[in-house]
Parts: sequence; structure tokens; C-alpha cells
Amino acid sequence: MKKAAIFPTPTYFDRYINQVPDLELEDAFALAYKDLENFDVARYEPRGDWTYAPGKWTIKDVFLHMIDTERVFVYRAMSFARNDKGPLAGFDQDKFVANGLSKIRTLESLVEEMKYTRKATEAMFNGFSEAVLLRTGISWKYEISVIAMGFTIIGHQIHHMQILKERYL
Repeated sequence: MKKAAIFPTPTYFDRYINQVPDLELEDAFALAYKDLENFDVARYEPRGDWTYAPGKWTIKDVFLHMIDTERVFVYRAMSFARNDKGPLAGFDQDKFVANGLSKIRTLESLVEEMKYTRKATEAMFNGFSEAVLLRTGISWKYEISVIAMGFTIIGHQIHHMQILKERYL
């Protein structure tokens, strides 16, 4: 199914969904995975613990955040796919990052974990029928469909990869 099938358009999450072209979900996942494969770890690794401003996350923190967020979003998508309408709680992204121990990791290990996480996400979404993709639930405080969660996951990655390109090199 294409992004255009999303209904209702979820408030808040649309900031990520709008980052993704109107492609089939499977194709959007493939393009996002290709971006992960093409990420130049060697170029970013020397600056892995660097921030561009006080109070901002490091490059390694950004990858840890993408991994954590994808896992939270996948849980939400799976819950809605299984007809659990929620509401499902939000999460404190800053607390997750602060307690994620990115400093003891290499950027390469985080990028690899992100790739594994993404492959698991793709496999789950590939197992959903069109009817399941259209199921909805309450994520945090917003109604969102399973397919919208998929495009949110991809758009979240696009958003953060753009920030890395713009502010961390």
C-alpha cells in the first residue's frame, strides 16, 4: 500500500510521514535501508561523541534514539495489527538516550544494530495484509493506523539522517 492510503492522517506523526514520498511501504522501507547501508560510518566515527551545541545529542546518541524509537513504534504497530486499540503510552526519549550507554559503543555497532532492527521491522510489516495495515489504535494520544506507523518509522529515520548531514559534519 502507498502512503496515500493513510487515514486518518495522524496529528503529530505527520511531521515524519510527510518526509516520505508516496511509495509502496515495501519500497519506502527498501530505500530507507539503502540509506543505512550507504551511511559513511568511517566519516562520522571520529565525531561519534561530539555534539554541535550544548544539550544536543551526540551522533551515537542519535543512532541509539533511532533504534529505541523504532522499537517503540514497532510495538505500537504490532499492537494495533493485533487489534489492541490502546491507548499506548508515550516514552521519554531524553531519558532513553541518557540511559542508553552510547558512550561505550562504537558508531559502527550502533549502525549495525539499526540495520538489524530495520530488517526485523520490515519482516513484520511484510507479514501484514492490507486490512491489517488499515487498523488503527491510539498511540500516545493520537489515532494512527498500522500503515501510518510504518511510514512514521521511515520518516523518523529520514528526519534524523538529514540532521546528521546538516549539523554533524
